[in-house]
Amino acid sequence: MTPQIISAVPVPFDSTGEIDRNGFAATLEAIAPHVDAALVAGTTGEFPALDDGERLELFTIAAGVLGAERTIAHVGHASSRQVLRLA
Repeated sequence: MTPQIISAVPVPFDSTGEIDRNGFAATLEAIAPHVDAALVAGTTGEFPALDDGERLELFTIAAGVLGAERTIAHVGHASSRQVLRLA
């Protein structure tokens, strides 16, 4: 198996606490040539603070930039109901 590089991607927020969607897309574009895939809303710590809609939007942005085959959507959460909704 060929080694793969999968990067966790931090989610930037603006000064009002909203997701910086343009900043997130720019981050994905910057790493795209260097990674095989990106883990979205995962291990960088912000996922408990995101609601379902925000997480789904981040997954959509990532799939638009990297393609669905290079986007790994982190659906884990403390609530199994939320995991099932996201999955």
